[in-house]
Amino acid sequence: MKVTDSLDGCRSRIFGKSSTFARLLLACMSLTTEPEPRSSFLRRSCGGWFKGRNPTVGSEQLAANWVDCAEVVYIGSSKNLRGRLKQLADFGAGKRVGHWGGRLIWQLPNKADLLVAWKETPDRDSGAIKTELIQAFHSTYGKPPFAVDPDEWGR
Repeated sequence: MKVTDSLDGCRSRIFGKSSTFARLLLACMSLTTEPEPRSSFLRRSCGGWFKGRNPTVGSEQLAANWVDCAEVVYIGSSKNLRGRLKQLADFGAGKRVGHWGGRLIWQLPNKADLLVAWKETPDRDSGAIKTELIQAFHSTYGKPPFAVDPDEWGR
């Protein structure tokens, strides 16, 4: 997984056309991958078991969550960005940390190629921006990004 503190040059098709995250992502973190019509998935997640919960999701749910040709696979938010990014990386390394959101990314075969991008927005609520971005993505693709919690956002 590649981490960048700059959003310049990161492309997104959240609104149906390529543009920079700097224009779209006012807060939150986003994981992106090269757009593919259909991804293959790993049978087991490398994510950590937190509170005894297995992070692995079945292939049917993974396939149902996949969004064809979308670069954004996850949108999250946090008041403590550095800590949340560390939790995300630690979870993916198999540690028992509470980063359950986005857990589906750890069943992507290209997870090492994911790009993490973010923009700090001290003047706006990151949770509200996350909701706006997920709703915009849903309007374009008919469902939320692949690894956004399906229990929270539905499919």
